[in-house]
Amino acid sequence: MAQAGHFKTYETPLARRVREGLEKISPPPFENNPSPYRLSGDNARILQVRILMSFLSVPACRDLLHACQPDDATFAQRKPACRQIAAELTQSSSLLAHLVGIELQRWTARDAADYRQALALGREADWLMSLRGTYCADQTHIVACLDADKRATGELDASRAIARQSGQSVTPPSHWVDRRQQQRIRRDREKFHRHVNPAGTHADG
Repeated sequence: MAQAGHFKTYETPLARRVREGLEKISPPPFENNPSPYRLSGDNARILQVRILMSFLSVPACRDLLHACQPDDATFAQRKPACRQIAAELTQSSSLLAHLVGIELQRWTARDAADYRQALALGREADWLMSLRGTYCADQTHIVACLDADKRATGELDASRAIARQSGQSVTPPSHWVDRRQQQRIRRDREKFHRHVNPAGTHADG
């Protein structure tokens, strides 16, 4: 991957191909029935693509992450290649590829500033995902979310547009606790409870 001139991610181009294929066939019966979403035909197609894509198997990045783990004895030899792959993936329109690239950048950081940038990118991605999940779960916003997907060039662009539509910033506020912070807090809390109460029963559950 590091030696290639370019490489393509999986989910984003496949979603477009699925949608193009669906547009060539008759709509399924559910699109002609009353729906709580009250979607247009075009938006119903996008929602159908999302549903189909959620059931498809996306190739895992496990091998790539395993090869680039810094605790491996031969990591130093692979670090330049892993860093180059990270640079490409963090620019991807696919959210999954973007997150993998952030993790690789964190592992291959050149210095403290580079490491902090990786943490900031991850925090922004977590923020956008949490906003999208909350805003688009409300059926009154489903059409706006689908329209954002339709206009955007990729998942990240769509998520930023959705953040703006919901009246939120595309960057997380300083007081917001992201996924990694939540995990660290949870681990520290579990460690505390194991220490003060080995039986594992404590008042706050």
